[in-house]
Amino acid sequence: MIVYVDILLFLNTVVDFIIITATCVLTRIEVKLWRKIAAAVLSALFSLYIFLPPLGFWVGLLLRLSASITAVLTAFGFKNVRRFIRCSAVFYGVSFIYAGGMAGIWMLFKPENMSMNNGIVYFDVSPLLLITFSFIFYVIITVIKKLVGREADLAERITVN
Repeated sequence: MIVYVDILLFLNTVVDFIIITATCVLTRIEVKLWRKIAAAVLSALFSLYIFLPPLGFWVGLLLRLSASITAVLTAFGFKNVRRFIRCSAVFYGVSFIYAGGMAGIWMLFKPENMSMNNGIVYFDVSPLLLITFSFIFYVIITVIKKLVGREADLAERITVN
């Protein structure tokens, strides 16, 4: 399979942007647009790892951790350790859910135009299709957040002694 660098970077930037935006929604942390874009671009650059020869589990793990820490720090900055861990945990959770959703789609439909190397998956699919699925994923996360994360009315939160 031929992997096109421009498509790989573009699609990963869009998907990473959506993952970072979903992380913002779930953590209720407002992030400037330029920080989200910068984090998505840096994160997408990691996808070039697909072109390297297999480097082994530990090197791959260190590269993935470096990429995710860079993305989280670029998007959210560093205020304190607790906030960094919270943002990282939500970022990983959203990423794992997204990756699981994509794996599920792959298992259901068995696309022939898929390549995987060093843990990086490349789908030779229409960019519009991937962006559409990513957007649907973002909407689902936002709806779940609204349903689960509802706050109690003021009367239910205050106790009078």
